[in-house]
Amino acid sequence: MRRLNVIGRGSAALCDVILLASLLSLGAVFVTRYADMTHHRRRNSRRDFPMTSSSDEESPDESPTPTDSALSHQTVEELLGRIPDVRPAVCRRRQYGQLPVASVVIVFSDYEFYDARTTVASILRHADDLIHVSEIILVDDASTREHVLQDTQNYFRSISRSFPVVRLVRLGVRLGRVRARSLVVDEHVTSDVAVLVNAGVICVAGWLAPLLELISSASDGQTTIAVPHYDHVTHPVRLDYVLTHSDLVATLSWSLTVRMQRVSRQDGLWWPVPVVRGDVLVVRRSFLSSLGGLYDARLEQGTGAGEHVDLSLRTWLCGGNIKVQPHRAIATSF
Repeated sequence: MRRLNVIGRGSAALCDVILLASLLSLGAVFVTRYADMTHHRRRNSRRDFPMTSSSDEESPDESPTPTDSALSHQTVEELLGRIPDVRPAVCRRRQYGQLPVASVVIVFSDYEFYDARTTVASILRHADDLIHVSEIILVDDASTREHVLQDTQNYFRSISRSFPVVRLVRLGVRLGRVRARSLVVDEHVTSDVAVLVNAGVICVAGWLAPLLELISSASDGQTTIAVPHYDHVTHPVRLDYVLTHSDLVATLSWSLTVRMQRVSRQDGLWWPVPVVRGDVLVVRRSFLSSLGGLYDARLEQGTGAGEHVDLSLRTWLCGGNIKVQPHRAIATSF
């Protein structure tokens, strides 16, 4: 019996050694595969997003190319000009009555400035929509990169005379997009209508007027959050435009997450939807005050889901509406 006990203990020890060796082997495989994947992604990243080398020695088969952040104004305008106007003819011919003016808010931090700059360029190039904009507020959420700060200053210096509607608000402390948006809507926006746009969204011809119409109706416009239909721009530099299904809307899952889902096509110029997708939304500040504010202050770092689920639930519980403009009154994002 004693011998069997010794053999049992030895067998257990041997199993432990074999298990440990297996775990170490798996760990080595994981590290190797991770290193290969990282190297592959970096190589592809350099191919898709060429960066100027900081080294004095350059590869003989790779000539230096400008960085994404160094794209000239002319280049951005040319790329934006290639995006087609895919609205149905009925939308292009539609005449709108008296619409309110709105304040556009775009939050960025550090390298997001270059995406925000492209977003502003896409807004400024559409005069028919720009007449409804009283101000475009670019919110610098405490950027720390020196060259970003310098590029931001140079940008505002270059457009201040031509487009005084664009102004900059710098935050001294990094708040995150959720709290930064809420702060600016409460303290800096001068219009009753706030248009919240993510940095990197491309606003196409006719994107704003239909959204303003939704929050201006005599029946329930004062208590409506308006959101657009989204197509896609699949590359942040080339701005490749891809259509999506016009019946694709944001919905809620049972786990209270936002997901895009196709719904049965409906007639009319707008559809009710259950949840806000926050890339672009238009809402009256007076209505936000009745909801307790734009976002819950405890949601410090928004993920694009939780804060909008919270806003959507408060909207429905307080008798409000969320409406989507499905006929490509378009804002597009990559």
